[in-house]
Amino acid sequence: MKIWLITISAIIPKIEEGNKNRTSWLAEKLIQRGHDILWWNSAFSHQTRRFRDNLENEVTISHHYSMRFLYGIGYRKNVSIRRYIDHLILGWRFKNEAPLCEKPDVIVVSMPDHHLAYEAVAYAKKYNIPVIVDVRDPWPDSFVDRFKSPLLRKLCNLSLWRDKIKLRHLFKKADAIVSISSDLLQWALEKTDNSHTVNSNVFYLATTKKQELGETSIDFINQKIKLQPPNAFNVFFVGAFNNTFDPVLLVHASRLIKERYPSLKINFIIAGSGEKKNEVEQLTKEMDNIYLPGWLNSDQIAFFAQMSHIAIIPSNNNVFTFPNKAFSMIANSLPIINTVKGELENIIQARNIGVNIRPGDIEEIVKAVIYLHDNPTLVKEMQHNVLQFYNEFANPDVVYNAYADYVEKIASR
Repeated sequence: MKIWLITISAIIPKIEEGNKNRTSWLAEKLIQRGHDILWWNSAFSHQTRRFRDNLENEVTISHHYSMRFLYGIGYRKNVSIRRYIDHLILGWRFKNEAPLCEKPDVIVVSMPDHHLAYEAVAYAKKYNIPVIVDVRDPWPDSFVDRFKSPLLRKLCNLSLWRDKIKLRHLFKKADAIVSISSDLLQWALEKTDNSHTVNSNVFYLATTKKQELGETSIDFINQKIKLQPPNAFNVFFVGAFNNTFDPVLLVHASRLIKERYPSLKINFIIAGSGEKKNEVEQLTKEMDNIYLPGWLNSDQIAFFAQMSHIAIIPSNNNVFTFPNKAFSMIANSLPIINTVKGELENIIQARNIGVNIRPGDIEEIVKAVIYLHDNPTLVKEMQHNVLQFYNEFANPDVVYNAYADYVEKIASR
């Protein structure tokens, strides 16, 4: 079969360095079965915030595997009018370029972005091609969630009314909807009129379990020496520094632990970047139990995860989502101190792979860290449980072979 995969803001497999993402894994599994893959991507690199140099409209990655590029205007910030316009243009370009290409037998389109996903579904319906929408983030609803003021949230909702209509339309017209979590899938199904009859499934955001420490540069070796003295207990967070998953909570918690338990060697590894980066750096200047390695690739995440005992997801509010980085923690067998509601909360409780606490509560973080520090046997049991969960539900070979089966099933209907 000829299959189109549509995911923008992604690295070019085998050409650019970076983490292998969900679409790369799916493409590999489908190619192994003899299918031809055309991946529609953006010419603008989300990772470098630059247009790729000397790029042809379409490049061959390997036999049966090519990538076609759509041009927008680029952007600097994750949330901005310019990015919105960029994605709007990508949808328009796809609408004009897709009819010029050989028709596929099935389409798998990622959402975000909803503009491009809308055009992909419209194209599929026009030519009677089965189309699967893969929901990875609750756009544009997540834009509204960035505002705390009820008035601003209302104004944001009003300004996005056209986008919400587009979103409902693309979900209603899709032949199937899949997602990285049950919570996110339910969010999408609620926007259809026939949520009980839509063909749907969940395929977790599976990542590779690293067998060896992935980073061996001198700087990281020095970090390893600092983080692994006798009796050290390391707590790991990796993600965007923002109001949703707020590393400032960890800074305050680590300060309290240092004051109350000065004899304990408890370190916080706070990795990532974002709008709160400067605030975190200022607050941690004189603190010797916090390490800020910056933004990490998958090998570097594995490096610090394998030196850590537990992971933490610090949210400020009642967040009902399955954070992407939780899958990285699961892949590295780390028990999780979790503040997120919904599916992740239920899994942690049912599988005994961590501790659930209230969001935004620094004292709760302190208590949870000390509790796990004081119970090493429990931590080892949880680590074993995380590994079992990974092997059953988050191993990429298991997940993406099942996803490839599903694509073939939808294509044959």
